[in-house]
Amino acid sequence: MLRKHKLSILAILSLVIPAILMGSSSNAATNYKGRDKSILFVQPMKDHPVHRLMQAGLLQECKRLGFYCKVVGNASASNWDDVGTLPLVDAELARKKYGGVAVYPVSPVLFKYAEKLAKKGYPIMGWHAIPKQGTTSYVASVAQLVPNAGKGPAEEICKIHQNKGTVAITEGSLNDEENTKAAAFKEQLAKSCPAMKTTEIGIEGFDPTKAVAIAVGMLSADKDIVAAYSTTGNGAQTWSQAAAQTNRKITIIGMDYIRQNLDLIRDGKVHGVVAQPLYEETAMMVKLYDQLFKGQKVKYSNILPSVIVTKANLDKYYKIVDAAGQ
Repeated sequence: MLRKHKLSILAILSLVIPAILMGSSSNAATNYKGRDKSILFVQPMKDHPVHRLMQAGLLQECKRLGFYCKVVGNASASNWDDVGTLPLVDAELARKKYGGVAVYPVSPVLFKYAEKLAKKGYPIMGWHAIPKQGTTSYVASVAQLVPNAGKGPAEEICKIHQNKGTVAITEGSLNDEENTKAAAFKEQLAKSCPAMKTTEIGIEGFDPTKAVAIAVGMLSADKDIVAAYSTTGNGAQTWSQAAAQTNRKITIIGMDYIRQNLDLIRDGKVHGVVAQPLYEETAMMVKLYDQLFKGQKVKYSNILPSVIVTKANLDKYYKIVDAAGQ
């Protein structure tokens, strides 16, 4: 009986110990103390200006905290390419052992890949979106409160146009993050300025020429449009060009404090952009990895503020992009 009892304990331990060491889909592993101070940063659309700002925050904080960090993505992609990026990640992980892997938490393909890496024992962190806890393999993520990126612009446009006219809405693509921003915008506008209308959502895509053509079409189809709200980083450029081509003066609010967008605000072609904390998100993520590798616990959900950049606070954001090398 004693021998059988010992055998059953050994059998249980043989199942439990690997799970503790390797982690599971729900990240059973909680102690990553002593891991190598290195992060592999997985990012499709690697050379997009918005994504480069994210990379800058990561690399600057890695340098400050003594981490080795590398960004992997399909540099030749002009559109979102998670499928083309993952073989590059596999190749890098085969070449070098990393302490952790940061995976952009925005698509089913990347969620599935993160699950695969977590099962191999990598602590996975994300930025710019926070998946519902318990539904993914992430140990932590850093982001703004996504609905605020819609509510703030709605209130700003309402204040400017005093409950009159129509607002055009565009997204880069249909995805959870941008859909949430657009829905929050419409909800807030309906509360604050119930007489104002919104258009059907236009999909800009990520080709600048096609995006402008879509915005021009929306302006041409509706003479009551007095403002435009875009949920994507290129939206400010899209709508400023469309307004110029159609000789329309509209209030434009887009996303992201990349230099091109700041210049449009400076020149009076765009009213403002939502300062999604692109640089700050990834910098904070490195700090969380630093805590994790010291054996400390980290919070799963880490919220950063976002504000609207206008001419009134433009200088602060020029300093950030200067520091990021943009």
